[in-house]
Amino acid sequence: FSAQASEVLAVAVSIDEERNLTSKDIESYFRRASNAYFDAFFKTQKHFKNKESFIAFGLDAMEISQTKFETQLRHKEVQEKLKAWQDSIAQTGIQSVPSFIVNGKYLILMDKVKDSEDFIYKINYLLGI
Repeated sequence: FSAQASEVLAVAVSIDEERNLTSKDIESYFRRASNAYFDAFFKTQKHFKNKESFIAFGLDAMEISQTKFETQLRHKEVQEKLKAWQDSIAQTGIQSVPSFIVNGKYLILMDKVKDSEDFIYKINYLLGI
């Protein structure tokens, strides 16, 4: 569900930016969604039936509606973010997940991440936040 994860996280970042929040903020939608997905994959080994259930899980963690998600997803800024992320994947040739590219030049492999807080710390560090 990498495409759906990208969509949920891009929407989360967009909403956070509108609210003047960073991923460090407890109220951050990015933090809520990434923590929920991290725990689902690496702590409880949750299996999602389909992409709809995967997206719904992230939206539940952020406490936003499907309608708000779909509206945000259509915004130009979100689409630009998704395109930039997709271009980064194409440039690096990554063919497996979980791995994350930060700022188009740093690769985080999830097997090197201790927990969701460590993941957020690494992203913030690489972004210079």
